[in-house]
Amino acid sequence: ASINVRGISWWKWIGGGLLGAYYVTVFALVTPIAGIGITALVGILGMILCSTVIDKKGLFGSEPQTIRPAQYVGLLIVFAGVVCIKML
Repeated sequence: ASINVRGISWWKWIGGGLLGAYYVTVFALVTPIAGIGITALVGILGMILCSTVIDKKGLFGSEPQTIRPAQYVGLLIVFAGVVCIKML
């Protein structure tokens, strides 16, 4: 099977390749310092926050989406989890 690399958008190369490698590297370096709980929650919070912004703004060729109040509550719950793990 052949792969057509010419049809892949530039942002897919950056998002799927470079940022993925960066994420794994930072996760591996930060985990021994901050602990797995805080590292995982901050990573999840970052992904949810970025996806919310992408949906809201309609970035990368997607249609803008209305962010529901439940999604904001979800962000706050994850953020509260980070605070609880760090402070308690």
